[in-house]
Amino acid sequence: MKLEDQEKNHTTMNNKRGFFSTIFVLLIGFLSQGLCAQDATTFVQAIRKSDYPSIERMMDDEIDLCIKEGTEILTKATAMVKIKQFLSANPPKQIDLLHKGKGQSSSSPYHHAKMMTSSGETYRVLIYFEGDSARSVVKELRFERN
Repeated sequence: MKLEDQEKNHTTMNNKRGFFSTIFVLLIGFLSQGLCAQDATTFVQAIRKSDYPSIERMMDDEIDLCIKEGTEILTKATAMVKIKQFLSANPPKQIDLLHKGKGQSSSSPYHHAKMMTSSGETYRVLIYFEGDSARSVVKELRFERN
């Protein structure tokens, strides 16, 4: 085989590797976004059902929690007490995911939902996730009155 033909084969192989590497990276990106969307759907369903074990399982060990006003950085256990109090006083009747995006200062995904309580009050719910495609956890949760 001529040197010229060997160089062409080498260039063709590098192009194929580059193509497959790009496809692999894109595939991983799409899958991780899909997993985070599944996490958000599961988390929102847990809120609607007041499924506290599922909510707790999906939260980070430390969480930024905002209920109506004022954000606090709390341990998971303390945050769960406050979430239980809030959801007991404001039982969710319906909660719908409205949209998702990425934070401005980070690449952490967030999800925006609208929650209607059994008494007819409406809350905007913001859920910020952190982590990778293997396991993403809720890092911030906000219940803001509409």
